[in-house]
Amino acid sequence: MIRFLTLLLGLVIGPWPVALDVGPDVARVDLLLDGVEVASVAGEPWQATVDLGEELAPHHLVAVARGADGAELGRTEQWINLGPSPLEVELDVERDEAGKPVAARVIWQSVEDLAIERVTLSLDGEPLPLDERYRAALPPLPQDALGLLQAEVVLASGAAAQAGRLLGGRYGEHSEVGLTTVPLRVGRRLPRGTGKLAWLRVAGEPAAAVAVERGDADILVVTDRSALPELDSLKERYERWVAKQDKSIRGLDTANKGVNPALTLLSGGLDPGDRVWYVAPEAERVRPAASPAASAAAPGQAAWLFRRFGPVGVELGGLPNQLLRLNLPPAAAPQRLADAVATAGRDAYGSGRPRAVLAVVGPGMEDASIHRFQAVRRYLGSLGVPLHVWYVEHAPGRRYNRVLRSAGAPPSNRDQRLADAEARLGPVTDVSRVGALIAATAALREDLDSQQIVWIEGRFLPSAVTLVEPPRGVSLLDGAAAR
Repeated sequence: MIRFLTLLLGLVIGPWPVALDVGPDVARVDLLLDGVEVASVAGEPWQATVDLGEELAPHHLVAVARGADGAELGRTEQWINLGPSPLEVELDVERDEAGKPVAARVIWQSVEDLAIERVTLSLDGEPLPLDERYRAALPPLPQDALGLLQAEVVLASGAAAQAGRLLGGRYGEHSEVGLTTVPLRVGRRLPRGTGKLAWLRVAGEPAAAVAVERGDADILVVTDRSALPELDSLKERYERWVAKQDKSIRGLDTANKGVNPALTLLSGGLDPGDRVWYVAPEAERVRPAASPAASAAAPGQAAWLFRRFGPVGVELGGLPNQLLRLNLPPAAAPQRLADAVATAGRDAYGSGRPRAVLAVVGPGMEDASIHRFQAVRRYLGSLGVPLHVWYVEHAPGRRYNRVLRSAGAPPSNRDQRLADAEARLGPVTDVSRVGALIAATAALREDLDSQQIVWIEGRFLPSAVTLVEPPRGVSLLDGAAAR
């Protein structure tokens, strides 16, 4: 009856023309942005302009088709700046003649035409075997039980996305409901029980929790190319620091990169099961691709893609070890650091795991981004994705600095560059010395450990979720508060 011809791919702001395909009985289409009517179209061409504002923000766009008498005939929706992401995953539930769920297929669409690295499907945490069309039989649900169906797709490029559906329960065994993940900052673990949470509200009503998870974390790293030589110069000092922590290390073993795994894990900020993704700071234009069960993407809807590499975990050492040995492919386009950070934040939001975005910048940072970095910081804050910004530049020794200060010398050019970076980017952490790098890594680890994810019934904008007299130490995750 109605569908969008215009898919707002990627991260978008400002006015956009939105085209619709409607059935013959439709007399009018109302467009609602975040629940507020912004346009009404009553005939050919079925098109209107929707203004998404001057800054990045998540939006929910709904098109409602109405007949001549004003009655609703159908509706369609799309989530803007939350998806479509470079990889969108859906679950298609198959039912028997009685309407009971008997099988599920994992369906995805991607802006990359790349091989699949991994596809998984689980019901209440138990893996389900998939056939060649990514379909799995569903076991019968117990009477009145809720079944949490979860899927994840990982492409060869490292792009990954998840989808979840709730089956059965009080909605009846024939129903399925979408889910929203709510990231929380907690002082202690929340109980894993489910049901209505009076202190967690959606549109003023208690939210229905279906799962409470702490789990492994995702860290998405965007590195400014001017930081790479600075990191390389810090590597030797870091290796000396590691050697001092364990006197048994007298030299570096090239085969295993010279890192004692126990020490690296201790100082590296990663737990077993954590995933680190490295996001290239340059974008490339790519064509859409889809799984065998997905419909073809709309023609002409190519998108800008920031390549991701990974995931990697502690098998390559802790986070400092990985950063100091980072080797990005040659740049093929101007650097768009802020845009890459925004994209990483959107992808982290969709992971359903504790998350953080880390931007590492150097003294010669150049940025041809569409979006301003401060606006990107606010965007990640609205998603509840913590952003940590680290600054690295070769730093003179402490003794040399003391001599300068005692002589009344003015601030160095390096100090000015650090101040300029903070004025441009917001709060930054100087990690130019090994001790500062280790301390910043520990702060990032503490941030991840304080997060817990609540899955609630229904799909909502992050701004729709509020807390009312929550348990002690519990707050909504505010990404803007991180450094």
